[in-house]
Amino acid sequence: MLQAEIKVFEHPDALICACEDFRPHIYILDIVMPMVNGIQAAMKLINLEEERSVTIKVKGGYCTLHLDDIMYIDYRNHVVSYHLLSGETISTSTLRIGFAEYLNQHHFEEDFVLCHESVAVGIKAIDKLTKTDVMVRNREILPVAKSRYAQVAEKYMNDRFR
Repeated sequence: MLQAEIKVFEHPDALICACEDFRPHIYILDIVMPMVNGIQAAMKLINLEEERSVTIKVKGGYCTLHLDDIMYIDYRNHVVSYHLLSGETISTSTLRIGFAEYLNQHHFEEDFVLCHESVAVGIKAIDKLTKTDVMVRNREILPVAKSRYAQVAEKYMNDRFR
């Protein structure tokens, strides 16, 4: 059985603002809307979606991942692995740079935080944070290094209470 959640917005600006935090699978837009027509709103939503994804080099090509689907990223043996909400893991080809440099190059600073030397967790994926670990939305538990707890807690609280 399929389930659906339906949200109705009275104004296109409200829809566009709401879509910064959640991603519907289907949009139904009226062509005639106040201030912005449906086509203009759709163009803004498409641009918003592109900003919230990352394209990575994988063996044999490239793969685009939506940031909201990424629970955490880890680094082992010069390979970065993206662990997704679906349970799937997507890995890069072998890298010639370190993990911190890789994260900096891919502009993850606002969306991810290093919770351990070789693990970066998605800020929005965190369901529970303790001084020793985080639990992400797919119920996986990740370690938090003592030296990283303050930074993880700060980013988590800033995201939840801004």
